[in-house]
Amino acid sequence: MIIEKILKPIWKEFIYGGHLQSLGTVAIILVPVILLNIKITWDILFISFLLFYTIYLYNRWKELNIDHLTNPQRTEHLETYIKKAPIILLLVILLLIGSLFYFSNFRFTVFALLVLFFGLLYTVFFKKLTKKIFAFKNFYVAIFFTLVVIFPVIYYNYPLTEVLIRGLLAFMIFVFLKTIMM
Repeated sequence: MIIEKILKPIWKEFIYGGHLQSLGTVAIILVPVILLNIKITWDILFISFLLFYTIYLYNRWKELNIDHLTNPQRTEHLETYIKKAPIILLLVILLLIGSLFYFSNFRFTVFALLVLFFGLLYTVFFKKLTKKIFAFKNFYVAIFFTLVVIFPVIYYNYPLTEVLIRGLLAFMIFVFLKTIMM
């Protein structure tokens, strides 16, 4: 009973708080890394998680009222701490920026900050276009997940070989099409 009281809120946060989806981006990085035998370290996975967690948290914070119509369980969970969301968001952004400057190179830092910027812009600006442009959200989100495939190459300044380019391109097409269909 005590364990259930402790684990249930953690499980709800993992599912409804954007952590599971953020781990999905980590998985997108791991597949080409494994297939192409690229050596990686934990820091790129941590940064990628924080990057997408920031985007998901911001979206859920800003769209809580809209989300209630389509996902009442998630809304109910988020309402337990949504007033603290700006503080949590600020702390996560600071941790992300600190991690970028400490662990990564300049090119990846700029690239990741651009991904963050356009990810946050979706909620405040681009989402309105989904009502006017057919399948806009599908393409916008698919492009984001497709960009994740090249994270390790930029992060580690990996030399581009013909085999690497072909492998990345094939996986990028797969991720793009898979995301469009979802």
